[in-house]
Amino acid sequence: MAVGFEFATNWQIYKDAPIPPGQTRPPLFAKGFTLKRTTGWDMTIDGHEIEFVVKPVDENAQGEGSVRARMRALEAFVSRMNGMRAQAQLRNTDFAGHIPATPRFVIYTQNQPISAIPQVSAGVLLTRYRKLVRVLANPNRNATTQFFGAWTQNYAGVFASVRLPPAALQDPNWPGHVPSAKLRGLVSLIATYIKRGTPPAQNTPIMAAKYLMVVMARTNFAGIFATLPQAERDHYRQNPLHWVSYICTTVMANVAGFGGGADPNQPLIGYEISDQNQLGPGQRVTLPITRRAWLLEMTRGRDLLTAAAHKIGALHPVNNPIYRDTAGVGHRLRGLGGLGQRTDVIPTPSGPKPGIIFEFRARQNPLAWNQWEAYAVRMYRFFENLNEQAKNVAVDY
Repeated sequence: MAVGFEFATNWQIYKDAPIPPGQTRPPLFAKGFTLKRTTGWDMTIDGHEIEFVVKPVDENAQGEGSVRARMRALEAFVSRMNGMRAQAQLRNTDFAGHIPATPRFVIYTQNQPISAIPQVSAGVLLTRYRKLVRVLANPNRNATTQFFGAWTQNYAGVFASVRLPPAALQDPNWPGHVPSAKLRGLVSLIATYIKRGTPPAQNTPIMAAKYLMVVMARTNFAGIFATLPQAERDHYRQNPLHWVSYICTTVMANVAGFGGGADPNQPLIGYEISDQNQLGPGQRVTLPITRRAWLLEMTRGRDLLTAAAHKIGALHPVNNPIYRDTAGVGHRLRGLGGLGQRTDVIPTPSGPKPGIIFEFRARQNPLAWNQWEAYAVRMYRFFENLNEQAKNVAVDY
């Protein structure tokens, strides 16, 4: 298991260049531009935010110590930055010896102490996804309030709706078969995605598709399907329509809001994509990926809910109007399944096993810079316990 972190700060950064006509701030850097690299963390730019990216730490005997060491080094650097908060603007010369002299930048401190909205990515055993659901479905858990912040009640309700008993996960098209723990985990994850992709009403906008997935699989669903036991993989590859029926008719009928199941011919993402609110009514885009097509293709080794499945650019003109984001941030499916079939490695008593890489995207409550280490250590312990402890042992943050 590897656990990594991002800390999106409240300080703004721009190119140190003239303010364009009609604008109030200088030009932005390219998304993801890296200002400073270290062995344990990087200082990057996301839009106008300074973002610190802590590199993943593997789960092993030294793991927690590595997290502490990286976070202390980061906090030492941020402490120096925070000491300059009384200056309204900071430039390269204020960081001489710590950040390169070029490219030239200007930081707006807002005269505020540094804080950040944290985000964590981690590998999770597929057999532990339902245990994760049980944790996140309880709004009174410390972990739930940490992951979901001000939206705890809403998001806990989503996970409560997909917390299904084993009897609800039996496939009537496969009599006598007892679904494996991996299959139950995958089916629950798919139900989460279908639930989140279904809008409350027609013409409901969303700024980007990935914003819907508060627990977003970075491993694509073809890769996750490929981790199922051989007998289950073979059965559904040979009977793909049974796979669609199993998910849409049997499983989704047990999810709140889907009393008759989920229509497989409806879009997987029923929201209208607004490209960061750049597109208004009549301009927004509904992605033409049906639940049926998505489910069928994952059994064939292809995840349709990924940018890789719908390339854009000069060589793919047909895809551009549907999948190219007009806000200048790339693909409308960016991030989703973005690591392809790559999985994490989770140490277990019976040997290493593949873990699904998740990004926990819900907007968490801001943390003061001197609280980042404690947060990171608790998160590392949470995922370590989630993966290593027995499935019926409670875990919390």
